Amino acid sequence: MVVVNPKNWHWVEKNTLGWSETYFQTKFIPLKYDHNDYDIEIIELDKISGDSNVSQRKGKVICYFDLNLKFKGQVTPKDNAAEPQTFTVTIPEFMHDEDQFLIQLDTASLQPESKNVVSTEFKKHFLDSILKYQADLIESHSAEIQE
Repeated sequence: MVVVNPKNWHWVEKNTLGWSETYFQTKFIPLKYDHNDYDIEIIELDKISGDSNVSQRKGKVICYFDLNLKFKGQVTPKDNAAEPQTFTVTIPEFMHDEDQFLIQLDTASLQPESKNVVSTEFKKHFLDSILKYQADLIESHSAEIQE
């Protein structure tokens, strides 16, 4: 994208929703968490919708996004005695200006022991991973948008 924009003064905007879908497909499929008793991983990006943009004005790069995300996860006991169990992770409003947001876990099909691990340990691992999105988004697009 070549823009005649002396000293990057004028507003330039790039839609990054397609890039975001690819990002979550490659960074989160699989997103693994190794527990003593279970292998826990995200196995599918079920839904992504909303807005994601990188912009620059007056030489400053910013991003803004408001995404609705839904992932499918799987818990596999390490003793291999049981079949893998599935759960879902939904983030109804993943936004650029918040680092604390609602992460809904549907763990109804999980056994009580694995449900506790997913709800505490895996959820924290997931949050730590998803919070890298904004920095990766800006890093990936800042040079291109300032040409």
